[in-house]
Amino acid sequence: MISSMTAFARLEDTGDWGRAIWEVRTVNHRYLEIGVRLPDDLRVLENRIRECISAKIQRGKVDCNLRYEPDETHMGDITINRGLADKLISAAQSLSLSGPAVVNPVDILRWPGVINRETPDPDSIGGPLLALLDAAINLVLENRLREGEKLAALVLERCSTAIACVNATRAMLPEIMESIR
Repeated sequence: MISSMTAFARLEDTGDWGRAIWEVRTVNHRYLEIGVRLPDDLRVLENRIRECISAKIQRGKVDCNLRYEPDETHMGDITINRGLADKLISAAQSLSLSGPAVVNPVDILRWPGVINRETPDPDSIGGPLLALLDAAINLVLENRLREGEKLAALVLERCSTAIACVNATRAMLPEIMESIR
């Protein structure tokens, strides 16, 4: 059975652990090359993700992207790194040329490390995330087979056309040979 090398799948799931969106894209490549983009908190799952992909896909370039949002109802309290926030505020105010600058608190909160959040436990959410990835990979493989069927039909159609041309030429061969003589 012919299988295409190009496919895409996007799956989304929500549970008590949060919301996850997997996007898996494959293109032709001589060997298996896996690219994984994960949130920093979930980097520990990368090896398991690579194993999950390589168990089902043997060849091609596979780009895998996870977007994860933890469930806010299960998150603990949000704490602010007050020392870092104060340093950022004083640094921003010292840059002002015409007196103290007004600092937007939302801009300070966006700075990395100012808000301390609980990191998700990779062991508890790893199972649902990997199950969703497995389903996305299965969808990619189905899409590759569906595209392969289209390619096979196209190749067979062209082969039929070529055979028809050869048969027509063979039928005309005596006339062609006479004309050449």
